[in-house]
Amino acid sequence: MVTVKAAFLPMPYLMPYWMPQFIPNNLSPLKPGLYLSLMLTAGNSLGLNAIAQPLSFPNGAIPNNGLTGELIDPLSPNLSPPLELGPTEFEENTTVDLNINPNQNPDLNPINDQSSEESLPNEFSSAETLNVKTIRILGSTVLHPQIKSQVIRANFSHLTDADISITTDAAGQAVISFPVETLTLVDLSELTSDLTQLYFDEGYVTTGAFLSPQRIAQQEVAIQVVEGEIADENLMIGAADPSTPDGLGIQELRYLSKRYIHQRLAPGLQVPINQTSLQEALELLQLDPLITNVNARLSPTHRSGYNSLEVIVEEADPWFMGLVTANDRSPAIGEWSTTTYVDRTSLITAGDRLNGQYVLTPGLDNYDLGYRLPLNPRGGTLSFRYSNSESLIVEQDFRALDIRSVSDTLSFSLDQPLHKTPNTEFSLGFGLDLRKSQTFLLNDIPFSFSQGPDNGRSKVTVVRFSQAWSHRDRRSIIAARSQLNFGLDAFDATVNDTGTDGTFFSWVGQGQWVQQLSPAAILLSRLNFQLSPDSLLSLEQFNLGGIGTVRGYRQNQLVADNGIVVGIEARLKATNRLNIIPFFELGTAWNNNDPNPTPATIASMGLGLQWNVWNFVNLKLDYGIPLMGTGKEGNSLQEDGIHLSIGLTR
Repeated sequence: MVTVKAAFLPMPYLMPYWMPQFIPNNLSPLKPGLYLSLMLTAGNSLGLNAIAQPLSFPNGAIPNNGLTGELIDPLSPNLSPPLELGPTEFEENTTVDLNINPNQNPDLNPINDQSSEESLPNEFSSAETLNVKTIRILGSTVLHPQIKSQVIRANFSHLTDADISITTDAAGQAVISFPVETLTLVDLSELTSDLTQLYFDEGYVTTGAFLSPQRIAQQEVAIQVVEGEIADENLMIGAADPSTPDGLGIQELRYLSKRYIHQRLAPGLQVPINQTSLQEALELLQLDPLITNVNARLSPTHRSGYNSLEVIVEEADPWFMGLVTANDRSPAIGEWSTTTYVDRTSLITAGDRLNGQYVLTPGLDNYDLGYRLPLNPRGGTLSFRYSNSESLIVEQDFRALDIRSVSDTLSFSLDQPLHKTPNTEFSLGFGLDLRKSQTFLLNDIPFSFSQGPDNGRSKVTVVRFSQAWSHRDRRSIIAARSQLNFGLDAFDATVNDTGTDGTFFSWVGQGQWVQQLSPAAILLSRLNFQLSPDSLLSLEQFNLGGIGTVRGYRQNQLVADNGIVVGIEARLKATNRLNIIPFFELGTAWNNNDPNPTPATIASMGLGLQWNVWNFVNLKLDYGIPLMGTGKEGNSLQEDGIHLSIGLTR
């Protein structure tokens, strides 16, 4: 019995930096069912049983609906366009156990030669020698360098690489030939055994080398390699059929297609079957948010070298919806917001996603629609998004001025992972944003409240190039994302001589480090920044203050061309449903042409509580103490350091 253990964690993501971070209280992944146990048996077949243990949604975690719409407040513009980063996830002990048991080798058809000098007996005797001058290894398509160095030269030390030839026969298969001087049957048996062991050690546990009964012709003996594979007709994909006696029958999938699953397993189904590649393909499939559980069984067939693979998939609920009430908006438009969101996957085609969000405050009416289409099995996606906001200043000091704004955003983006394993991912993305905003005074008079807009009207056309990297191990997650933004003079973008218009460059970066300190404590550090050499329109400026940046201050306390914010917090598990969260946050902002905000730097420390009241009801309360005075502008809870949200999710 050989046991190999490999650890993997769910893919980490980052929330947009103006949104609160949610880390699971129980340190279990946000997506259930990430425990996968694989049992593999080597020989003429590979018996594989993957048992996925479903997990509940983590206590206190509010799943992200994936919407990243910006809500433009007049006089308090929102952050730069968000980076497409989802909720941070962390798992303490997600492992894959592979139990490998050698079994008997498969029978091979004899290799028939018409002329012969002697035959190979069924039982080997060390005293017998063979009149053999050449050994040929047939049927191998992989590991040729290792076969040379670790098998052939290890058994016949007098040989050099020049003595070993690799040719191709009429059937297109490789033939490895080398000369021998004296050869016993035991030597031949050990050579065959070493060759099989090499395949086994390299993960090809369904591949073996065999010395079948044969006639020795022309002083040559052949060792046949049979490489394990799974024919298309032996690959069965579906959902579990509970009506069968053992519950392991297969029925049709409800939302996904067999093709969707097959394409994502394809890297693990290459001939010959490799245990490591198959395991990785199953783990990546398990990490797909559209799937909660994966069971896989690999069993023999009546044909030598062929295996049957059954993949039983438990699909995630395609509907996700929720309602959140929080004081997370600028007090200028009413700090209390109610957000309703609906998310539907596999609506038009397998793996696509349609989402919608509606946000309402006393002075804001916003809706956001998005659609994402999968492009390839490696995670490439094409996304479209439209957002529209109408807002009105409702603070007492400005209410009589009837200041309002209308803004919308149309976005297109293409994202593609270039490297993706269960532990590491690197991806690139390209996007195009068309954004415009119009501000009014006395309800319907176009008016500019800052330099740059033309009678309150501003438009930007932005090309965005993003790079994202993440890595996780058993106790930590590190994730980083960079985005380069290029404002172009295209599609009627705002261009003027004021020095503040739609032609600009900016660099936005985000990073997170999650470290497990103990089974009941994790540490989260984050860094967000925006740097630009240009004076930016409010649509593209950096906002600082409030939930998601520096708690203890009003939302969007500072608005500037450049900004940096850092934060560190601990998630301490008090009970299964309650987390205590001490935190410290610091941010600074500055302009390129306009005067810097006063003060330019804000910082706070405080304590948060995250309570999973019921499985579908979550409450989060933060109290931040400002460490640098700003002068209280109103009577909102934010300015008293209190940030509260209540969420209901399905």
